[in-house]
Amino acid sequence: MANDKTFTELDELTTVDKSNDWLAVVDVSDTTASTYGTTKKANVDQFIGPTGPTGATGADSTVQGPTGPTGAKGSTGATGATGPQGVTGPTGADSTVEGPTGPTGPQGATGPEGPTGPTGPSGENGDIFSTTSTTTIDLDTVAGENVMTVDAGAAYTPGQSIIIAYDIDNYISAAVVTYSGTTLTYDINRVTGSGEYSAWTVNIAGIIGPQGPTGPTGPQSPTGSTGLPGATGDAGPTGPQGPTGSDGATGPTGPNNITTSTTTNLTGYLYGDGSNIGIKTTTNLLDWFYPVGSIYETTSTDLDTTTKMGTHFGGTWEVYGAGAVTVAKSADTEFDTIGETGGAKTVTLDTTMIPAHSHTPRAASQDLKLANGSSGLGLSYGDTNGGSALSTSNTGGGLAHNNLQPYIVVFRYRRTA
Repeated sequence: MANDKTFTELDELTTVDKSNDWLAVVDVSDTTASTYGTTKKANVDQFIGPTGPTGATGADSTVQGPTGPTGAKGSTGATGATGPQGVTGPTGADSTVEGPTGPTGPQGATGPEGPTGPTGPSGENGDIFSTTSTTTIDLDTVAGENVMTVDAGAAYTPGQSIIIAYDIDNYISAAVVTYSGTTLTYDINRVTGSGEYSAWTVNIAGIIGPQGPTGPTGPQSPTGSTGLPGATGDAGPTGPQGPTGSDGATGPTGPNNITTSTTTNLTGYLYGDGSNIGIKTTTNLLDWFYPVGSIYETTSTDLDTTTKMGTHFGGTWEVYGAGAVTVAKSADTEFDTIGETGGAKTVTLDTTMIPAHSHTPRAASQDLKLANGSSGLGLSYGDTNGGSALSTSNTGGGLAHNNLQPYIVVFRYRRTA
């Protein structure tokens, strides 16, 4: 038969299902099919008995058998007790995936302080304007544009306002024209004080504030009464008599007297009221117009010395009130004596000269926080109930201010003889 196979030609059943698989058996008690018996089927479980007891474990094999297939994963059993720490294995290769950051450990003890590093280079000088000069300057004559020697390396630029000071009472307010090397050229705005000095401190001046509004004009003071003429000074000693000159030729006899209507050429001085007059000499006229004690003012450089005044007018003259203005005598204590002097070009204010005023600082308080962020120490200052008084910082330069009225300079003399 085509489907007949020997036993060795049958396919192998690798897994037996006891309930559903069958085996072919020969029932020898049934000789219906042959004298040897009849072939029948029987369920596999009829041939498998119950599992016997587990036999004793044999001795360990010295030869490791092949690894069997992995069985199905069973359910997770209860966690057993932690076994002893095994031997640390070799360190594996670094992971390419960063693990989660662990909690921060406690702060370790501070290590010993390391050695001090080398000192860095010195920084640039903070004050780039303060300098000094030994240039000699006379405050009584200096004016306009001037040059002085100062330290190099300052930061002056044209147009900056500067103060050139000997002390608080003697200084120059000026503007920078040029600055190069150790040469500073400056243009004077105002001179305060007098005298000649050669030890100066130079620095930048404060910023000039905006021009304030012009105040209202004060009432006109009444004109004071004319002061009495001063006493005539002592006459100077008479000079030696000069030699007598030779007599000149006798001139023609003139009229006994003349009037302003006379047409004769005149060599003297005449009153212009038509009355009869006599001829006056130069000395008579000087005493008439400028008696001893009179003051004469002029802007002519032909009369810029007392010697030139004596040559031009006659008499003896002195420079009068140099650097001061005159004021008419009055009943005021400061102006009640002829020749009395007073006043100052500059004034430094003290607290008695400024208007009464007050300063009211603003009180404040602060709640300090403790290190853990909670409210901790309450701190207040400016307490009006017995706390410490507040104070304000000083300000201002303390320099004298200009006290000059508007002026114009002339030559002024007084006749003394």
